[in-house]
Amino acid sequence: MLTLALSGLGLRLWYPGRPGDMSVEAGFARDMQAHHAQVVQLALIIRDRTTDREVRTLAYDLATTQQQQIGQMYAWLDMWGLSQAAPGPRMAWMRQGPQNMPGMGQQFAQMPGSGA
Repeated sequence: MLTLALSGLGLRLWYPGRPGDMSVEAGFARDMQAHHAQVVQLALIIRDRTTDREVRTLAYDLATTQQQQIGQMYAWLDMWGLSQAAPGPRMAWMRQGPQNMPGMGQQFAQMPGSGA
């Protein structure tokens, strides 16, 4: 949670203006909400199927912290006046090139699972 809060602060300091609908910031917030929702779903399945108390506790912790972070990213988009729904395919924001993701470029944009 602290990491996500610091990321939000870093975004604000690095990018003081309002990000655009197709920006890296908006794409990250949207796609990470979907990713975190998958974690919540899996954690709840594990919590409901295990008899191990420590695993249940860990699964519950994962579900609740990931859900809180989903709320934080939702709030970023709301604060920026942007839609929660992506205007294009998932991960499209990563294909914007090295000018937006220093040191990453094409090799990152074509990572497995990115839909590239």
